[in-house]
Amino acid sequence: METNSFLLPKNSSNHDISNIPIFGTYKNREDQLTVALLHIIKVGGEELLQEIVGLAGIDLQTAEMQVTTQVSFVPDDKDKKERGCRVDGFIFHECGYRLYMETKITCNAINVEQLTSYRKISVGCMQKIILYVTPDEKRPKELDQNEAWVNWELLLDLLKEYIADEPSDSLLKVYVENIIMLYNLIVSSKIIKKIKKNHTQSDEEYETELLKWAQKKTTKPKSQLWGDEDANVLIVGGKWGEPVALKYGFYACQPGRTFLSTRYLAFYHRNRIKYLFQIEEAPHDVETIEGLGISSSYFSEKEPNYENYSSEQKRRKFFKLQLVYIFQVPIKNNTLSKTGKRTAYTQNQRYTTIGKMLTASTTSDL
Repeated sequence: METNSFLLPKNSSNHDISNIPIFGTYKNREDQLTVALLHIIKVGGEELLQEIVGLAGIDLQTAEMQVTTQVSFVPDDKDKKERGCRVDGFIFHECGYRLYMETKITCNAINVEQLTSYRKISVGCMQKIILYVTPDEKRPKELDQNEAWVNWELLLDLLKEYIADEPSDSLLKVYVENIIMLYNLIVSSKIIKKIKKNHTQSDEEYETELLKWAQKKTTKPKSQLWGDEDANVLIVGGKWGEPVALKYGFYACQPGRTFLSTRYLAFYHRNRIKYLFQIEEAPHDVETIEGLGISSSYFSEKEPNYENYSSEQKRRKFFKLQLVYIFQVPIKNNTLSKTGKRTAYTQNQRYTTIGKMLTASTTSDL
């Protein structure tokens, strides 16, 4: 395997992606876009990578990642007549996961022969992810359930929200602004138009639509919540859970997971906490979430293969929720790692009180 080391310039006063040497070595627009995205992932770190793969419904095993580009592999079943494959982006941890990223700038452009080669790469017992980033409006039919896919415009929307509170001279912010300009330059109106309604809304419009679908739409004024100021609030990661709670009124996680007694639940998602839910029934383990009053559209939208799951896969710990408060100014994450980099506020669960939550501006206030 040959790799090109993925390095960022030190003490650079010019943060324009086009002026980074490694970017300038590629003439192909698709390669340029890939390298720009890899720069962003490298600077954004593990938390940003988690958000990106989360768009494809993937939970990445947490580890200190390494990033390379234009990597060549030879499939394990080495047929002398068979060529190796070159993957656009390779993100990995020696003992954790292997993420193979392939980008496309036109629709219906997945090369089946290339995809077959990726499938033959063995990673032993490590987590293997083949991620395609394309402008297709629907998941490409060539991909099976083991491959991940993200639409370019949804990815860029996520990046725009992610950097919203970054200072104007932030390296990450400038990189994201550059990749957006690069993408707009590459993609003509004939190749891709605005994504259809269920994909094109701004985050605010999408969340408004989710709220319309919520089983109980009324929220409580803050004055009523102050009566519970000492009540505990459970905070969990919300990449999957927040949209489900808004639309379907519940949260479900792996059975046997233990929690302190709490009255409220909030989700940490997209680097902020925005919604507060009241726990209507004590969380309890269930053999199946079928028959619990959940809309049938949940299964078709979120878990279409649920009926084929094993009995063990169907078991969950179930919380019935009611949306009770929306923070007009979300609580922003300002958690830093030991090395000073921004890191996720929680990837498991944390607790605070409703009194602290109602006065918090950042997660450090919790």
